[in-house]
Amino acid sequence: MLKEACVENFTEVPAVINRGAKRIELCDNLSVGGTTPSLGVIKVSTEYCYDNDVSVIVMLRPRGGDFVYSIMEKAMMIHDLEEISKLRPEGIAVGALTAENELDKPFLEEIATLAKNKHMTLVFHMAFDLIPKDLQRESLLWLQEH
Repeated sequence: MLKEACVENFTEVPAVINRGAKRIELCDNLSVGGTTPSLGVIKVSTEYCYDNDVSVIVMLRPRGGDFVYSIMEKAMMIHDLEEISKLRPEGIAVGALTAENELDKPFLEEIATLAKNKHMTLVFHMAFDLIPKDLQRESLLWLQEH
């Protein structure tokens, strides 16, 4: 079983590794559900984790609140993904929905392609819980495919 810990700053990383975490989901602002951490936090945390044989997934989210992003927010996320990829985490955690709480498939395809081209894993986060129950199976299959 893979033990994963969600942390919002580097100071928590050594402690959760000492308690057995083998993967870190690195966020900022957990009080709002997590946002993208600073590049400095990502760099130091990723280096420390790799030195300790622990993988890192970085939250890609420009703000708290819902998961319906504007064109400008999507552009920010793409830029952040480019910068994050240079620090070589295992992957990113992302979620994007339409106003109807369905998968934002065009944007997610774009993010998935960029992540794949950067050799990064893509994890869909808690936004999944907002998808209507009758669409979750179809959404899960779509995510698995992409």
